[in-house]
Amino acid sequence: MKIVIDQKREVARRSVENIRNIAETMGERNTGSAGEKRTADFYTSRLENACDFVKTESFDVYPDAYTGWTYIVGTLSILALVSYFFSAMVSVLLVAIALTVFIVQFVLGKRFLDPLYKKGKSQNVTAIRKSLNAPKCRVFFVSSVDATKEWSLIRRLGGTMLTVVLCAVFVGLVYLLAIDVARWIIVGGLGAEIASGDMLVAGYVAIVFAPCWLSLFFFVNHRKVIEGANENLSGCETAVAIVEEMSVQNVTANDVEVGVILTGSEQSGLRGAKSWCDIHAKDFADVPTYFVHLGVLKEPKCICINDKERCGLIKADESLVNMLVDCANSANVKCKKSTLGLFGTTDASVFSEYGLKSASVTGFDGQKCPEYLHTRYDTADNTSEFCIANAFEMCCALVEKLDEKQN
Repeated sequence: MKIVIDQKREVARRSVENIRNIAETMGERNTGSAGEKRTADFYTSRLENACDFVKTESFDVYPDAYTGWTYIVGTLSILALVSYFFSAMVSVLLVAIALTVFIVQFVLGKRFLDPLYKKGKSQNVTAIRKSLNAPKCRVFFVSSVDATKEWSLIRRLGGTMLTVVLCAVFVGLVYLLAIDVARWIIVGGLGAEIASGDMLVAGYVAIVFAPCWLSLFFFVNHRKVIEGANENLSGCETAVAIVEEMSVQNVTANDVEVGVILTGSEQSGLRGAKSWCDIHAKDFADVPTYFVHLGVLKEPKCICINDKERCGLIKADESLVNMLVDCANSANVKCKKSTLGLFGTTDASVFSEYGLKSASVTGFDGQKCPEYLHTRYDTADNTSEFCIANAFEMCCALVEKLDEKQN
């Protein structure tokens, strides 16, 4: 793979050019859009020239379901607050529904409310470059072609404050539930009397959380779809470039199949990865198979191998994480193990949930949310050739390492 790795700077230069071309010519790439499909087709044509097997699969998706929870939780929270002063029972029911939607739809990313929204079509692309011999191992490099609608709260408040607001939304609901139960017990009769005394004061304290609940109505700007140059075109370009450059340089691994998975609808709650795993989770059990998600590749001084995602609830495959760290070190790429930020998640978490060996690579500090993430500042002019080159080298080194282990 050395001859492939030696092309990393040229690969990175071309990648940035391709990102700029996609941003200028493909149109908006929000989930289920024509722009998302055009971008998937663009990558499919390139993969067909570099791989032995390429397949595109469409699936149903509900584009607005993932962020739709904001309006539901915001509305239920305000109604629960008002209801507290008149009926603890009604307030408890509203809070319970709000907490369920917040945790299940947003934190856990389940397809809980999807059928309530308008249906669209998205697609996944799977490609494999075969090995010279019968494969003893397989590695897929994964990224996604879609872009998100702008998260207004990040743009207005910053990533750190967004995390604070989301935590306050949860804490406020838990607090409201606690005083509902307390009032129910103290007052009796389902807490149907008007709040007074200490219970009235407790209700006034809950009003402190009202601005956070109200801010949920301004969570997403539905009129603005970002370019998504870093998230995740940088990852798509890196993944595709690996098999493309292997083809150009006429390099084929001896015993390792190298694949690429480009998912749709990642920005709508990882729906593409879920659809792919629903179909293919058991299809590649013949040999050890690894899935490396390439996320935002922007900051070369902060490449992270994420060993935990989704509030630390989902663990990456430890052996894969360690191999990626070793490959980065051997390539003199500065990196560290990291837990993706509190509410951060990638396709890798889905593969891990399905029991597959997976980990994610990101080129930004996972403990912070940079200003360009999910905002209009994620543009083609704000990409990093150096970070893409480093990620490309690290991934090529992983292919080489896996191939050497088979001998």
